[in-house]
Amino acid sequence: MNFSVNDLHVSYGGITALSGVSCEVQEGEVVCLLGANGAGKSTLLKSISGLVKPKSGTITFDNTDITNNPPYKIVSMGITHSPEGRKVFATLSVEENLVMGSYVLKKYDHEQLEFVYNIFPRLKERRGQMAGTLSGGEQQMLAIGRALMSKPKLLLLDEPSLGLSPLVSKELFALIKMLNSEYKLSILIVEQNAGAALKLSHRGYVLDVGKIVMSGSSKELLASPTLKESYLGKAHH
Repeated sequence: MNFSVNDLHVSYGGITALSGVSCEVQEGEVVCLLGANGAGKSTLLKSISGLVKPKSGTITFDNTDITNNPPYKIVSMGITHSPEGRKVFATLSVEENLVMGSYVLKKYDHEQLEFVYNIFPRLKERRGQMAGTLSGGEQQMLAIGRALMSKPKLLLLDEPSLGLSPLVSKELFALIKMLNSEYKLSILIVEQNAGAALKLSHRGYVLDVGKIVMSGSSKELLASPTLKESYLGKAHH
């Protein structure tokens, strides 16, 4: 698996959302995207997953230009997106939500369902329950589980800890780390809790008003005075 974004420009109407963004994720890496609200982090993930069309620049995955591919094609190639706000199907059961995650594969994979239940045993316990009645943490697990159903090579996570208690967030981060360390899943994560995201990842990029202003190993970024001042002091702003 190789993945890179090169000189990406995205505008909404007359407003520039991304201005010349370049980044990459290597096989087996967890990379985090940090930045204040409105920095363009979600826009970048939406551009990668085909939900937003860039004005210029290229997105390459497995040596293929996927810049203008429709979302379903991007999923079938091996990139899935767990969106901000979870967006589970509230009136469907947990299991129905998970099965929806494999629709692009044209067939429902029982082994993959067991794999997801193995990672998130709580979802297995609640398999028949309406997704809308789950707690915030369980809904987040369901959103990630649903994204895993299409057997991704690269998982995009948008603000997984948003609205969750510190304890539930900690549990979720441990599960994300396990997906990478045990199953070698490559992950690109947008996360408001900069400290936790850097501890979880190998490398990071900092976005500010649509531009990447800093990048480096997580160790380097954790030690950066600028980053400490801007983001680490107020991890839950």
